[in-house]
Amino acid sequence: MKKLPLLFALIVGILFSANAQGSNKASSFDGFQKSITFDITGKSITRGLKFDTRLKRGQRNGYGVKIGLATFSADSFESPGNQRVPVLATPIELNYIFGKKRHGLVTGVGAIPTFATSSFERSINGVTLQGNGVDLVGGFFTIGYRFTPLKKGVSVQINHTPTFFKNDIRNTFTGISIGYAFK
Repeated sequence: MKKLPLLFALIVGILFSANAQGSNKASSFDGFQKSITFDITGKSITRGLKFDTRLKRGQRNGYGVKIGLATFSADSFESPGNQRVPVLATPIELNYIFGKKRHGLVTGVGAIPTFATSSFERSINGVTLQGNGVDLVGGFFTIGYRFTPLKKGVSVQINHTPTFFKNDIRNTFTGISIGYAFK
């Protein structure tokens, strides 16, 4: 009679162990994991669109590149009066994702080049950005959480982004990205 509960526990343990080992395998696929996202603050400073891809075929983790487009308007130094000038920022990031399935820890480092028709200045979230035509206004680090579906669908990323600007101003932005992941 005492052997029956022990046998039951052994069978249940083997079943759970086999199930857990099977769930640790990352789903394999032939393409590159990609996503297109809309970002609010973070690396975009204001808001912007980003494209992210992993650099190794068949993996949803590891090294990747994220390139974006963000726009904002700023005060022009060269125009008389309070004229505004449109500014295009293109955040570029090299990142690494730890995690094999849907959930991952994102780390990265990047730069924020800007393109404007004249010199500009803009105060955003307590930070004064200054640039001159084509310029590199700053760099950043990223650490965050990323959810990516196993096949394709909605992806979400929440990140903490310490940012360093060329006029020796440091700030931290918390950003959120919502997008679509696919292979």
